[in-house]
Amino acid sequence: MKWEKMEKAKIKAIIFDMDGVMFDTEKLYRKAFVAIAKEWDWENEVTEEFMDSNIGKSKKDIRTRYKALLDAKSIVRDGKEFDFDEHLKQVYAYMDNYIKTKGTIVKEGLIELLGFARENNLGVAIGTSEK
Repeated sequence: MKWEKMEKAKIKAIIFDMDGVMFDTEKLYRKAFVAIAKEWDWENEVTEEFMDSNIGKSKKDIRTRYKALLDAKSIVRDGKEFDFDEHLKQVYAYMDNYIKTKGTIVKEGLIELLGFARENNLGVAIGTSEK
């Protein structure tokens, strides 16, 4: 898109979604979920296809899908249902540590677009969802 065309539209502000628009977090989510699944010895169940099927789903939907996949096997193996909340807590800890030590990938064109917004006195906000 040519940024110059935006002037004609009388745009006054831009709202950015953080995950996937500003930062390439999808790859990090996948990496974290896979790493924790491996730590919990579930890497054979948490396949690439399963991970792909969770893209764009809400946290509630992902929780339901994980429990449907792993509850019965977890009961047989560990004597209790799959603890998705603890799993997710560890996924977020993995991600926090990764970002603190390695940073995250800024999406292509973001810096230029923010510069354009500043030069043209456009408001900028970040929106994200807690699905």
